Amino acid sequence: MQRNREQLERWNAPAGIGWPCCVLMAAALLATGCGGSKPSGGSNPATPAQYNNYAGTQTYELFPDGYDETGGVWNLTLDDANQFFTYTDVSIPPVNFGGAKPPYPIEGSVKSASGFLNLTLNGKAAGSGGYAIEIPGRAAIFRPGNDSTFPVVSVAASTSGCQGLAQQTTFEFLTLPPVLYSQAPAYAAYGSLQASTSGATWSFSNLQMFTLDGTALNPSTPASGLCAYTKEGYVTNIIPSKETGNLPWTVAVGPSGYLIVDQGQGNGPTYQGPVPNQFGPFGLVGFPQPSSRIDTGSLAGASYIGFAYEAYGLAVSHPVTQPLAFTGGSGTVAIGGLYPNDDVTQTPPRNITMDLGREDSKTNGLYPSVTVTMPDTYKGCVLQSYGGTDPDGNPTCIAHGIAIAGSIEGKYVLYVSLNDRSLETRGITGAVLAYFLYQQ
Repeated sequence: MQRNREQLERWNAPAGIGWPCCVLMAAALLATGCGGSKPSGGSNPATPAQYNNYAGTQTYELFPDGYDETGGVWNLTLDDANQFFTYTDVSIPPVNFGGAKPPYPIEGSVKSASGFLNLTLNGKAAGSGGYAIEIPGRAAIFRPGNDSTFPVVSVAASTSGCQGLAQQTTFEFLTLPPVLYSQAPAYAAYGSLQASTSGATWSFSNLQMFTLDGTALNPSTPASGLCAYTKEGYVTNIIPSKETGNLPWTVAVGPSGYLIVDQGQGNGPTYQGPVPNQFGPFGLVGFPQPSSRIDTGSLAGASYIGFAYEAYGLAVSHPVTQPLAFTGGSGTVAIGGLYPNDDVTQTPPRNITMDLGREDSKTNGLYPSVTVTMPDTYKGCVLQSYGGTDPDGNPTCIAHGIAIAGSIEGKYVLYVSLNDRSLETRGITGAVLAYFLYQQ
């Protein structure tokens, strides 16, 4: 806990969540002219052409005092031409645990490494700003700091105006699980949401959420949102209501359809738990549901880089967010591993096997019976029902869960959510391990 509070002193951002807003979405999904404008009399700090601007969502940690003190809406700018970055957590009010508040925005230099972007703070050691993966002008995921920080899943957000959807679109999503310091009810792990636009209005329908075992939670669908300029660019905000848990929801869709929904989890003083309900507030991250079946063999055999994320790792002094890679799988099985010593210049081992199983018969892109076998690094699975051994006799942990998959502009994206039972020997049940994987 102390470790993370010190981390928050370094990384937390000033208040100021962007309010009603709109988003950019291109390819076959976009329609121009949805309206909206920057605030009257204000300036629109449009970024130069070489800049890519992203709006992101991060899960939260709920401290024992009942306040959400990390997480929420982020802004990330990446200048690939000049190898420069800035990022800011725009949604959390300033916090001060007796020390100086951190300067914002955080900025520094960018250097490519094994498909990742190594973020280095000005005047600091290499990699001090974390790692990022960018699909330029489309989406990005970044870890704003060391391996004890939570990832931020982001999508490109326009700084010049709003655009809308050409047709009603169904998005599939995964939730970003938080750290909870008391027992939470079974909560949403994945789901889907439909969206359509008319002028500056974004309308939502048929919100569905499911637990990891597939139990339907039947949430209420939120009201419509409007388009306007914010600190993150043009994104969409749904004002607080009963359907949103009395918190503002921020929605952004990138040019090729990547989706983030921030459910207001960065509004600490507003949300005082002590735990979320079944539906949130979480970060929801996803992409358009495929219109046809996925070729599972191609999906499993593709090469990916990404991040493994487990919020509960913080509670037991384990890494929270680590870079990983998968390559050379076949059939329904993908093979990969974590980068050694949090160093993406090294070669990751091939000691994680992920069997996707079969695609759901009714829902394209959903794999409801994923099994992952991974090293039992912390000896939490030995002699347990969820333990085993690899071909060399080394102890392993076996986790079950779901995956959502899509093919966006010719490349696969794969998000995985797993029930990690290895922490049960430490008194933690319901821990979720997530993978966010992007084809290279």
